Amino acid sequence: MAASIIPFLSGFAGDSLPIKIAIGALGVVVAVIASLLGLLQVHEHWIEYRATAESLRKEKFLFLTQTEPYDKDDAFHLLVQRVEALLSKENADWAQSMLKPPKAEKGA
Repeated sequence: MAASIIPFLSGFAGDSLPIKIAIGALGVVVAVIASLLGLLQVHEHWIEYRATAESLRKEKFLFLTQTEPYDKDDAFHLLVQRVEALLSKENADWAQSMLKPPKAEKGA
């Protein structure tokens, strides 16, 4: 939203120092937010999180309905193993993404 206000305010700037300061401040805010989003890779992490959440949800419903592979005597142990595998993979992927540089810096 701040990025969309900048062109609007610049039409009224003229010799008004407060409006020029507001335009500059909004520009800084937009740049900082864009940098943080790129650095923290929020969008990529959200997609991975949702994929893991949906996989866990699927395991839950397979277990509750005693559908294969949870139709045997050791269903709870199998559920624990599969959930732990999903969580371990999520944690490993997150840790790996924290160690590698963002996509924009790979070519540099």
